Amino acid sequence: MQRFAQSFFPRYQVQFHTKTNLKIETLIWSEDHMRNGGTVANPYLEQEIMSASPIRLRQMLINRAHELCSVVDQMWTVGQIREADGWLLRIRDILGELLAGVRDESNVVARPTADFYVFLLKMLTEISESRSSTQLSQLQDLLAIENETWRLLNERERKESTSPFPHVPSSHHIPSLASPNSYAALAGGEYSLNLEL
Repeated sequence: MQRFAQSFFPRYQVQFHTKTNLKIETLIWSEDHMRNGGTVANPYLEQEIMSASPIRLRQMLINRAHELCSVVDQMWTVGQIREADGWLLRIRDILGELLAGVRDESNVVARPTADFYVFLLKMLTEISESRSSTQLSQLQDLLAIENETWRLLNERERKESTSPFPHVPSSHHIPSLASPNSYAALAGGEYSLNLEL
């Protein structure tokens, strides 16, 4: 994750606490940036990173790797091979960070997800050696699909977290709570509450 933030904030030193997977806790300016009286290059992006959920951070990582594929292709086109190689290393760091974030072996999708990131890393190794624009385009296409997957997960998470009743899907009718029996209906049961005073 630290390398991810460095790709967005190359002049910053980023410190992480691992209470939450992929959660950035603290952003510290590097000494040289502070000495130069630097200002935040993109405060909106910084705020987004600081407040993002783990799912959103993964999507941001994938999106950044996708964008960097275009940068590499442009640099190859103008003959800036050495600079392109530097960006390929940045993409490798991002993919490695994504792979390292897949830890829950009890999750049924963890293994296939880890295998996918290993495949992308192998593909990137081939691209680095061959400098093939075709393979780079294929990598970029795979990253676009992965980005869309995580975007949809992020959207679903956001919708669920804003629902007044997260355990009740938004398509369910929520009965009026005017009568005591409506509480049982809300809980999904066929209960009758007989209250005697």
